Amino acid sequence: MYHFVILAIFGLGYCEETLTWKDCADAVAQASVSGYTQQSVGNVCQQANYTECVYSPACAWFDGAYCADGDYILTADQENWSDDLFNTVCTKPCYAGFYAPTLCLAVDGVPCGPLLAKFQMSGIFSFEEDEPEEDADTGLNFTALLEFGDSFCSPCIAGIFNVTDIGFPLCIQTDNGDSCFTSILTALPIVQTFDQGPEAMLPYFNSPDLCNECVSGSGLLAELSEFLCNPDPNYKCGLMVQANMDDVPAFCAATPECQATAVCLIVNGTECWEPLAVIEANGWDFEDVSTLNVTFFRWACLDQGVGGCIKALPGFEEEDFNALCLHIDGTFCAPVGYEAKKYTDAWVGMDQQTVVATYMNDPIVCNDCMTAYKAYLNETEAALYSLVCPATSPTAQSASSPTEAASSSTSLKLSGLLSIVYAIAMFVY
Repeated sequence: MYHFVILAIFGLGYCEETLTWKDCADAVAQASVSGYTQQSVGNVCQQANYTECVYSPACAWFDGAYCADGDYILTADQENWSDDLFNTVCTKPCYAGFYAPTLCLAVDGVPCGPLLAKFQMSGIFSFEEDEPEEDADTGLNFTALLEFGDSFCSPCIAGIFNVTDIGFPLCIQTDNGDSCFTSILTALPIVQTFDQGPEAMLPYFNSPDLCNECVSGSGLLAELSEFLCNPDPNYKCGLMVQANMDDVPAFCAATPECQATAVCLIVNGTECWEPLAVIEANGWDFEDVSTLNVTFFRWACLDQGVGGCIKALPGFEEEDFNALCLHIDGTFCAPVGYEAKKYTDAWVGMDQQTVVATYMNDPIVCNDCMTAYKAYLNETEAALYSLVCPATSPTAQSASSPTEAASSSTSLKLSGLLSIVYAIAMFVY
């Protein structure tokens, strides 16, 4: 698509050429030995054999007439055009009209023509659909674009082409004002290999080609950024295990850097890679309690080996596990908290008096599970909960329930856990 957009914008011919611009000029000159006239120029430019010349300077057309006039016709080859030539061409009204939005564009008094001609001749927008360097989604030839350099982000190019339309931000800058062009172009072909599986990612853990300010700011890696650019060996080793699932114990024995990570741990006789693989296969996500079912809670919370492996996950504290696995009288409380969170979303913007008057003793919020979670609230939040649920008294909790309020912001780091435990915290806003 972009190939034809560029042709239309530039008014420049770039085909699998059999005729060069000079060929077109020579043909017009031969037809105009007695002087350039509208008829002599048209005799060439309107012939089927010279359709490739339509966008050449020899056949330039503006305001109902060909630009070739008297003894003057623009004959230079495209790649040899210079500032001086552009300055000459763009003083002639017809050529200036023909090339006004492109080759006769000037930014801050500097002619853009030479750069635009170079850009059009660069092959950045290639017609070869099977070129290995070309991205099928954008039609960009990355090799040609890298050779062209960050001039692609110049005001001249931006003046005729929206560089943000290509699907990724090539022209962003660092906080210090340095161009990100080369960094992002270097990262692009690497990221495109990631759909081949974990083996393709392994060489690029904490790679400077991906883990830099430019790539981070571009969004190319999206959620992979925190994964691939994390110095915690749990992340890399988790991916390495995926690439060695045929014999994980052998892999762990042969890989010292992973032996202390979650995937190679053995807790109460349970090899942790096995339950972690089960969690992945079932789509269970600790950051989204709605994905966790009764099967998960019974398996993960009541089996000491599985539970130990979960607590070994990076960023998962003992208190996180306790909140996740809190159960009272056979009921696991995390789903109860999740439903309360959905229910209390409607309270945003309400004043406390209205919340208390409207929702006092509502069973969705005022129940044994939510009362047990009260231990995670601060003093103000706990006081408000007591106002909304005055009839709810603490009951005996399971051995896995918290015994004291969390005292630091590091507790319950996982966003899903935060959403359930702090459902009541919304009261104070």
